[in-house]
Amino acid sequence: MVWTRCVALILIVSLVSGCTTYRVASIQGSPQGAPVTVQEIEPGDKVRVTLNSGEVREFSVTAVDADRISGDGEAHNFSDIKVLEVRRADESANATIVAVAAIMVFLTFLLLDEFGDAIECIGRDDC
Repeated sequence: MVWTRCVALILIVSLVSGCTTYRVASIQGSPQGAPVTVQEIEPGDKVRVTLNSGEVREFSVTAVDADRISGDGEAHNFSDIKVLEVRRADESANATIVAVAAIMVFLTFLLLDEFGDAIECIGRDDC
């Protein structure tokens, strides 16, 4: 019974790590049908930029112009970007809060159940 709960806990924790994912943004010359377009990127969004050179940079966006994106003291022209991925701060924060709350509720019930079993066994020889 304890092993089942441990496996469930490991599964929940592993799923939480997937809550904050980046989505590919469509820029000129990139595949169409990307979930996010450059016009939808706003200051405060987190981006991961893969440059044509292969270098990967991550930063918080402070400005998006017609031909470049900038933030955290760096700026990159869209023509120099091979892949642009975006993660909105509000989406990842909400998902993380819900996941952490679910884990806390699960752990509370788990601990209360184990504690209750331990109390029932006090003074009994068959436990």
